[in-house]
Amino acid sequence: MFQRTDSSFVEQLVRHQNSPMQTIGMIMTYTGGVFISLLVAFLGLSGILIALLPPVVVYLFQMIALFLFAGGIYLTIRLGAAFHKEYEYILTAGELDIDCIISKRKRSRLLTFKVNGAEKGGKYQPEKLERERFDARIFACTSKQDPENRYLVVQNAKKGRVLLVFTPDEKMLSALRVYLPRHFSDEFLKG
Repeated sequence: MFQRTDSSFVEQLVRHQNSPMQTIGMIMTYTGGVFISLLVAFLGLSGILIALLPPVVVYLFQMIALFLFAGGIYLTIRLGAAFHKEYEYILTAGELDIDCIISKRKRSRLLTFKVNGAEKGGKYQPEKLERERFDARIFACTSKQDPENRYLVVQNAKKGRVLLVFTPDEKMLSALRVYLPRHFSDEFLKG
């Protein structure tokens, strides 16, 4: 976990742990992609098609098969890498930014909000929040079952009423303490 702190800036990086279904999906992506790429290469480069098609078409298909094989392997690696996620929390002068980093290549901003404008928050217990209506739910945490997860309900101009579930460490919690509204700060900080 990477962390940088100074008087008005705290940063935390959290790695997402894949669920068993996500791990199975990743394995199937790699296996299926390699299998299809090898099948295309085998059909294109073997002599099976020579008897079925004219020679010009066979040679053209062999050239295309090599490109399809290389493209298939590249696409498989890119799709499989999308299962590797990290979340970065950046607290700057009371404003919390939540970013998602996919495979250490692509970064996207999930949410930005003023912490003191949060409606409520606390330890994340899904059964307590299942009846509430949210316009968006953002799970920027290690896993949904992590007992250290916290939640905040915030208003966002683009997304509406948002439920944010995240896994702050002790340094991030102590930095958030200053900005949290008093009506739920005790519940949020209790561990």
